[in-house]
Amino acid sequence: MGVFMNNSTQSFDREWALRLIRCCIEASALGKTSLEIVKDKMRETITSYSVSPDEIKIITNLITQDLLLKHLIRELRKERIKPLTCFVKQLARGDKSSG
Repeated sequence: MGVFMNNSTQSFDREWALRLIRCCIEASALGKTSLEIVKDKMRETITSYSVSPDEIKIITNLITQDLLLKHLIRELRKERIKPLTCFVKQLARGDKSSG
C-alpha cells in the first residue's frame, strides 16, 4: 500500500499526528494523561510521521500560552508541561533512550 501513498495522504497523516500530539500534551497539562503515554506518543510521532522535535517544542510552547485553557492556571500548565519540554530537548539531541 505504501507505493500508492501520495503526498496528500502523507501530509494528512502528518497533520493528524501533530493534532494527536497537541491533544496528548493538553491532556497531560490537565492531569488526564500520564507523562509516559505522552512521551511514547512523541517518540512514535517523530519516528513514524516525520515530525521534528522542534515542531513538538512549538506545540508545547503554544499550549503553555493557550488562552482556551483558561480554567487551568498558566503557571500550573508550565509546571505540568516542563517535563515534556525537557524530554523533547533530549529527543532533539538524539537521546533515543530518554524516559
